[in-house]
Amino acid sequence: MKKLIRYIPFLFLLLIMMSGFCACGTAKVTLTTNLEIKEGGSGNRQIKLQMTQSDMKKVLGGTSFDLFNEQITTDCPKGLEYAFSENGNEYTFTFSMIFDSMEEYKKQVESITGEAVKIDIIEPESVFATGFRYEEDFTSRELIGWVNDSLNIRVENPVNILSLITEDTCSVSYKDRNYSVDVGHVLIDNLVETPVERIDILSLYRQNQTTDREVIFTFSQESMAKNGDAIKAYFDGVLPEESAIEWTVRQGKQICKVRKNNMTTEVFNEFMKKLFSLEASDKAFISDQPNSSGKIFDSMVTRSEYIDLSAFTYANNESVGLGYYVQWEDGMYVDVRKQGSNDSYEFGKSDIYGGYQTVFEKPAIK
Repeated sequence: MKKLIRYIPFLFLLLIMMSGFCACGTAKVTLTTNLEIKEGGSGNRQIKLQMTQSDMKKVLGGTSFDLFNEQITTDCPKGLEYAFSENGNEYTFTFSMIFDSMEEYKKQVESITGEAVKIDIIEPESVFATGFRYEEDFTSRELIGWVNDSLNIRVENPVNILSLITEDTCSVSYKDRNYSVDVGHVLIDNLVETPVERIDILSLYRQNQTTDREVIFTFSQESMAKNGDAIKAYFDGVLPEESAIEWTVRQGKQICKVRKNNMTTEVFNEFMKKLFSLEASDKAFISDQPNSSGKIFDSMVTRSEYIDLSAFTYANNESVGLGYYVQWEDGMYVDVRKQGSNDSYEFGKSDIYGGYQTVFEKPAIK
C-alpha cells in the first residue's frame, strides 16, 4: 500500500504536464478550394480558411481580432472578394474570385500573385483524342499569401498562417463535371489520346496533268485497341467519292491507305479537302499556274499545295509525323521547292515506297 502511495504524486504530475502540452499546441487551419468553370469560360474560385476561435487567438497572440479582420478587409487585393463568418466556435475566412472568361481569370490571378501564370485547357473534339485536361501552375496558397502581410502589420510576433494548414482540399467543377484533385497545382487529366502517328503523302504526276495520290495513315496498336472502331468509322465518313481504302498491318502498326487516281486539279482539291476534313475551307490544296519555258515543245506547270494536319491532332500539326514522296512519268521533270523559298528539295530514293523519291520526312514532335 505504501508503494502505491509513493507513485501517486508522480502520476499526478505527469497528467499536469500532458494537459499543459495540449493547451499549448499549434493552431490548426483548414484550407478548402472550390473552382467552378461554366460553359463559355465564366466561373468562380472560392478559397476558405477555417479555424476555431481558440486557434485564432493563438495566431493573433493577444492582438484584437477586430483589428486584424479590419486589416484583411483593407488589404484584400482587387479581384478577390472577402467575407468573414462565425459559426459557434468556428471562424471562416472566404475569398472569392468571380470571372466572366478564362482570360479574365488568368489576368486576375496574375494581378494578385504578381507573376505570370499558365492555365492550360485541352478539350479535343476529335476521334483521335477524347476526354479532358486542365492544368494550373499556381496554388490557392499563393493567391492568399498576402494574408501573412496583414498579420505582420497587426501582430507583434506574427505566425505564418499558411504554415499551420493541416488539411488542404480542392474540388473542381468544369462544365458541370465534378472532379476531386490533389492539393497544390490543379491538374485534371483523363485525356485519352489515339493519335495518328504519321501521315505519308504519295503523288504520281502524269504528263496529261492529272495526279494519282495515296495518303497513308499510321496508327499504333495501342490507339486502335482504345478507339479502333471509331477511327475506322471516321475514315469511312470522310472517304472521298470513288476512292479506295485499305487497312493493313506493317511492322506492328495499323495502316490505313486511301487512294484515288487520274485526278484533275479540281477533283484533286475535292479529294484532299474531303479526306482532311476541310471542305468548308477556302484554302486551295493545289493550284495550277501555267508557265511557258520558251521552248516550242516544252510546257511547265507550277503547283502550290497546302497541307493542313489539324484534323488528325488535338494539339498542333507538329505532333504528327509527315512524309512527302513523288513519282512522275517518263519525259517529265519535277522540282519541289521549299515553302517561301526558291531552294529545291534534294530527292532521294525511298526505301519504303518503291519507285518514289523522298522529298522530305519530318518526325513527330512530342
